[in-house]
Amino acid sequence: MRLFQPTLLLLFTSYVTAHMALRDPPPFNHPLNPNRNPATPNDTTAEFPLKDKSFFPCRKYLNLLDKPEGKPVTKWTAGTTQKFALEGTSTHWGGSCQASISYDRGTKFLVLHSYPGTCPRRLVSDSQEFNFKLPAELPAGDAIFAWTWFNREREMYMSCSPITIQPGSSPGKKEFLDTLPEILVADIGNGCSTPAGHSAEVLFPNPGTAVESITTRKEYPLELPKGNCGPTASGVGSPAPTQGGNGGQGGSSTPAPGSGAPAPTGQPGQGGGGKTKTITITVVPGEKFDATSTVTVTASGGAPPPPPQQQQHNKGNGGKKR
Repeated sequence: MRLFQPTLLLLFTSYVTAHMALRDPPPFNHPLNPNRNPATPNDTTAEFPLKDKSFFPCRKYLNLLDKPEGKPVTKWTAGTTQKFALEGTSTHWGGSCQASISYDRGTKFLVLHSYPGTCPRRLVSDSQEFNFKLPAELPAGDAIFAWTWFNREREMYMSCSPITIQPGSSPGKKEFLDTLPEILVADIGNGCSTPAGHSAEVLFPNPGTAVESITTRKEYPLELPKGNCGPTASGVGSPAPTQGGNGGQGGSSTPAPGSGAPAPTGQPGQGGGGKTKTITITVVPGEKFDATSTVTVTASGGAPPPPPQQQQHNKGNGGKKR
């Protein structure tokens, strides 16, 4: 037994220390996953970036959904505050993450919360737990929670965990899912790339309405990705739905919620007034904010203004750390 214990410790250590990975809720085939088949070898690459788009989504683990190893590991109630936790020793000095959910076995991952420039925390000694609120409108049922991360080295990481959403105080609505944008998919050979040169962290083009804003250690600017970064880039993901104008009787179509496309401007004599949207931003306590702030963005025709986090964070130090 004395000879075997160090071996177990070595196997577990190799799982978590090379980069960063999701620890809680436990992902597929994670040592802490209660449904993991003990006969299955440890995935010693789980904390490494996706090699290419064949590993998207969920590092090819969705084939476990119909097996005992793919049963939900936790139950979350719609409308409640939850958290995810990361593990590892190489944060790459930060980056940008998204927390998302899929109800269709991984065809679409819909954004629950975005963390541009704040995830992982830059220091390993910092807390690597991240809070987010589940929308009250989420429908009940089995789902997949996903954590995705982009560092400044053009790498995409992804870990997935099977979960169950329980009904909250208000009934969930499947139509609500159409209002959530899909996650950013980049740096896996799909035609979309995050900023180059290690000098900027990615600004999500479709962050959703829950965005954590960085107020401390502002060392890098936030920049949008480049290339074909829509939900259908190079066959990854699926197209966002659109609605026909004039009540389905023809005419111009309006962009799908969260698609990132600007709303059509009004033609002369046809109105085209402004629209107001309230975006709730959960911020890291720091020099300017201490709690949740509400930002109202008003757009009147033409392209919409940049996201609030882009307006606030347009400075960096050139990326001296990697």
